Amino acid sequence: MTAPIDLWADLPIDGETAQALSGGMLLADSDDSAASVRRILSWVRTYCGWHVIGERAETLIVDGTGASTVHLPTLRVVDVAEVSEEWWTGQGVETSLLPATGYSWSVHGVVEKRSGVWTRERRGVKVSLTHGFDAADDLLGVVVHAAVRHTSAPDGNALARVGDISYQSSGAGAAGGSAFLQSEYAVLDHYRLNPGV
Repeated sequence: MTAPIDLWADLPIDGETAQALSGGMLLADSDDSAASVRRILSWVRTYCGWHVIGERAETLIVDGTGASTVHLPTLRVVDVAEVSEEWWTGQGVETSLLPATGYSWSVHGVVEKRSGVWTRERRGVKVSLTHGFDAADDLLGVVVHAAVRHTSAPDGNALARVGDISYQSSGAGAAGGSAFLQSEYAVLDHYRLNPGV
């Protein structure tokens, strides 16, 4: 069995960073603090359907639409470096690089071909770009608060006290319920590729 890939390995999260992000709510000298922040960031990425935090240069490959536009799995494009598409010619697949004047793109991840339509090939459109949010304070707030909850009750069972009575409650930990509160889902939905799905 192989270890899961840390999808947030590119973010330098250590104990001190976790403490700084949390305004001191997480301990700097705790391995659990950094691990919890990375875990919550991974859950955010899974829920949102893309990496969201941090501008990242990469190549996205999407299905051709046979229409003039394709939608990329991102909600914030910073720059597009290169676009290519593949066509079936009857003799095989041919790849063509589009000139920068052959397409336009929006910050929201739509790439429009200026003349003609995109290929209909599956995985036929390749876009090399920089995308992601450099700063997303509301999203980082969700990450920090969820990490604090997760660190204090990793199994999802929080000890609650009302007057002289103490009880275990199933809460927002990894096993006991949702990692996020309803108000946090409202923030996450702003960064989600297909909210409501």
